[in-house]
Amino acid sequence: MAAYQDEIESDMSVFHRIDDMGEQPGPRMVRLARCLPVYQGAVRMKMLAARKTKDEEEEQDAPGESWPADAPRVGPRPGSLFSFATSGGPSSADEGR
Repeated sequence: MAAYQDEIESDMSVFHRIDDMGEQPGPRMVRLARCLPVYQGAVRMKMLAARKTKDEEEEQDAPGESWPADAPRVGPRPGSLFSFATSGGPSSADEGR
């Protein structure tokens, strides 16, 4: 929580109109602070940035989609399970008909 102190204070001021968190009862502060990630405020932005950094670090550590030539291939390649291309619709050649 200390890593988010400034963001929590800012969001408490903006969303809950609490300017001095020290004056509030502890249980109330915890209850209100738990809601902050839902709002589009400083806490949420910092959490999203931290998640993005973590995901990027994990991608660097993971082998990704490039498989070594001598690696056994069992099952589909990552990312090849689903295709989002559309088919069966009219082609550009059919537009003039």
